[in-house]
Amino acid sequence: MKKICNISKAITFYWVITFSALIISVNAASIDDILCDISEKGNGDLAAARQEASDQAGGDGTQLGYHSTEEEEGKDFSGDITPPELADDKKGKFVYGLAIFSDDGCDVAVAGKTIHSQHNQGQGLPNLDKSFHVIPTLLPPGEKVSLAVTYSNKKLLTDEDEPDIDGCTLFLFLMPVDLVVRKKGTAIAPATGLIVEKGDDLEFAIGKKYFDQEQEFEDQITWEFRQLKGDGTYNAWDAFGTDGKGSKFEHTTAVGGIFQLRIEIGGSYIEFIRDKDAPNIAGSNGIDNTKLKEGEQDFVGVVSKANQITIRDTALAKLGSKAWAKSASITVGYGVDPTLKFAGSWKCNIFVFMMSNASGVNVPTRNWRDYVIGIPPYVDRAVPPGANDWYNPTFAIPTWTSQASTSFPEPGWAAIHQYAASNQPGGAHIGLLDYDGTWINAGQNDVNKSIHITDAAYQSTNYRKP
Repeated sequence: MKKICNISKAITFYWVITFSALIISVNAASIDDILCDISEKGNGDLAAARQEASDQAGGDGTQLGYHSTEEEEGKDFSGDITPPELADDKKGKFVYGLAIFSDDGCDVAVAGKTIHSQHNQGQGLPNLDKSFHVIPTLLPPGEKVSLAVTYSNKKLLTDEDEPDIDGCTLFLFLMPVDLVVRKKGTAIAPATGLIVEKGDDLEFAIGKKYFDQEQEFEDQITWEFRQLKGDGTYNAWDAFGTDGKGSKFEHTTAVGGIFQLRIEIGGSYIEFIRDKDAPNIAGSNGIDNTKLKEGEQDFVGVVSKANQITIRDTALAKLGSKAWAKSASITVGYGVDPTLKFAGSWKCNIFVFMMSNASGVNVPTRNWRDYVIGIPPYVDRAVPPGANDWYNPTFAIPTWTSQASTSFPEPGWAAIHQYAASNQPGGAHIGLLDYDGTWINAGQNDVNKSIHITDAAYQSTNYRKP
């Protein structure tokens, strides 16, 4: 395969095989003779291929992969190619595409199937609009594929004022693939992540522009999903079914949960990834959770009840706030003893209590017997349930139902981890799940998203759903 587009005239090979007095001559041309790999020239994309084609058409034809000098029909080029593996910064973001550039048109077959038929069209080569054609196929990096091109030269010009440029070039270029998902009826997913209600329709595409184009690549692209489990693992990847094919498709959500997506192309996979870092992903140690960085796998969240979105949105609006920092004083409200300001106390449970009540999902207070002022007397004070209370499935919170760590969590659920005795004896931590399985939680310094369900340090985890 040629790595640059300095292509000379195609070479014809001859084999002479002698069987006694019989001599057979076979005329064959390799696909490499016309193949121009543009992927490392400029941006390596379709625009770069068109520019190279324009440059080739500006000469006398000798710059083409194959330059024809006489009328001919059925000139065949064939063979296997293996598109190069991609550099690390391009992996998971590009596949390869093909384009053919010729004067009279070509037939192009990929893996034995003719997918482009423009043979004998009599088109003028300098005219890119007529002579440059993108082949409807995708080629995964590192995967061998057979190609065949049939070319004919049936248009010989004699007008000295119009150059007769005859021949063809097959271009290999980089094609960006950026998986996108949106709720049907919207232009794009929110910057804060896609979260929908069970029964909503979703639209999927391999790039934003494909939403508005005709379906392509149905026989090449298969869409798959997997669901995040409460123990931090995933179930197996599964196909969406017969509808989950091609450059775009629609799907009606039927199950609540937190999902990853990918497409399969010829045994290679491209995942749905983050186009930017998630916000506020540093914990109290100041270190970012690398799972939430740009280029890492992204998610789609589906809720079973609308109030889960309300809870999530209410909590998300507090990201970065220091109102629930350990050192802060806060008036909680919602029936909590107004004399308590909780300065110097961890407030993860207070944050969840306030966000739930503010969202219309009322969480009752519990009684705390205050012995600080002496025994006797003592004072019973109304306080929010503690993180340990949320973790304990036998502790009743009427508006929140306990769920085991083996469940499939959803956005808007509460996630609670109880620390081992060797870590923080008797302690627990609680947060509210975002669309992607991160905890929106009040840490030591601020409200952040530094924890993800898959983080081993926060397993095992119990859950409650509203």
